[in-house]
Amino acid sequence: MAREGFAITNSSLGDKWAPNGVLDSNMYLGPVTIHGTIMVFSCLPVD
Repeated sequence: MAREGFAITNSSLGDKWAPNGVLDSNMYLGPVTIHGTIMVFSCLPVD
C-alpha cells in the first residue's frame, strides 16, 4: 500500500515526527494525548 505524504504535516511536525510528510505510527499518540489533555482542562471552570 502506497503512503502519500502531506507537505503541511512535514513542515509543522518536522522530519522526526513526519518523515516525507507521513505521520509515523509510533509518534501518533503524542499529539492525540496532548489534544485530549488540552480539551479536558479547557472545559474545567476556573474560579
